[in-house]
Amino acid sequence: MSGSSDTPIPKRPLYEESSQFKHWRFSRSKLDELRSALNERSIQIVRENLEEEEKARASTSTDTNEVDNPIKPAALAVDTQYLSTEDESLLVSFYISSIPKTCAGFGLPEVVEATAISYLKRFYLWNTCMDYHPRKVMPACLFLACKTENCLIPIDPFISRFSKLKSEEILELEFVVARSLKFEFTTWGAHKSLKGFALDLQTLPNTTLSTINNVIQSAQPLIQLSRQTDLELTYAPSQIALAALHQIDPVLTERYLSFKREPPSSVEPGVEADGKGKQKKPLPVGTEALLQIFEEIKAVFSEQAKKVLSIERSKEIDRRLRTCANPELIKGTALYAKRKQEEEAQEAEKRQKKAERAQASKASDEAIFGGDLRTIPPADSAPSESAFLDGPCSDTGNQWGMTVFRSDQLCGS
Repeated sequence: MSGSSDTPIPKRPLYEESSQFKHWRFSRSKLDELRSALNERSIQIVRENLEEEEKARASTSTDTNEVDNPIKPAALAVDTQYLSTEDESLLVSFYISSIPKTCAGFGLPEVVEATAISYLKRFYLWNTCMDYHPRKVMPACLFLACKTENCLIPIDPFISRFSKLKSEEILELEFVVARSLKFEFTTWGAHKSLKGFALDLQTLPNTTLSTINNVIQSAQPLIQLSRQTDLELTYAPSQIALAALHQIDPVLTERYLSFKREPPSSVEPGVEADGKGKQKKPLPVGTEALLQIFEEIKAVFSEQAKKVLSIERSKEIDRRLRTCANPELIKGTALYAKRKQEEEAQEAEKRQKKAERAQASKASDEAIFGGDLRTIPPADSAPSESAFLDGPCSDTGNQWGMTVFRSDQLCGS
């Protein structure tokens, strides 16, 4: 065998084995492409369903007065203003920003907050606000995150924090959310990576614990800020955490990278070497590319920090959403009732076909193996003792289809 075959194969990082790495990481251009295509497809479907809703209203007398968000008559007009990808992004961001306050009200830990936000972002990669309003989806994501992070809250006290919502709505949406997540509930957040670096930095020589604590505490707001962005859908959690550390203390972060990538040396990157003037040790190979990633992430930090979430803008989008929501998914609309009737008819047809197949299978089995043993006549219809003594071939003795012999015949007497 060659010497190369004895070289151990390096293990892949645990994160690269996760569903988040495999299924929930995209380039920025891919994210824009996904959302644009989803928005266009949703507008087409909603436009068709609004036309069908108008026809269904004309042919039925469905009452929509009891619906909390019914399709308005104006929505059936040709000039309906549908939501753009930017509108949807702003509306989802508004509800993302409300999750930390809601978690604080429940006394939930940071991990639940981060997981709920991740679920909400992932949900709207495959669904639009015109199909499912984030006002209802956000509580469903939070309720599911409480379960997956083992911080259970009963549905009744949970739903009491959300006005105009019923527990049935959250429980119904919970499965819709889980299905959209592909039942992949584990999330890898940058807050976990930051805690890991807080421990690992303690192995760095010539670094005090107070320095590490100050850097970690200063980086925490940047991690919270990152949740309001798409960073977790583009970069690894460790990259986001290191970028936050680099923005707070670039010298410490680069020393740490050098320490992890090369054996310890008396000369550290960015530190003058004793007796050699201004000579400095170069950063390890690959660090420049990593620093470039840090700059990209830090640029997103700066951009997000400048954004001001407009409540009035969010309300305006919400008002327009009332006229362009998908009537197929809103209880109380004529189209919703029609779809339910169609689903019930299909389910009834499936049950009927299943029963027919079961009956046909039973008949086929009986033709081969005979009838069910449970169909044997009850004990009160069994032949009397005299029937067996009447003779080997008498009518009474043979009513069970078998030959009966008397004991004296068997003995030959």
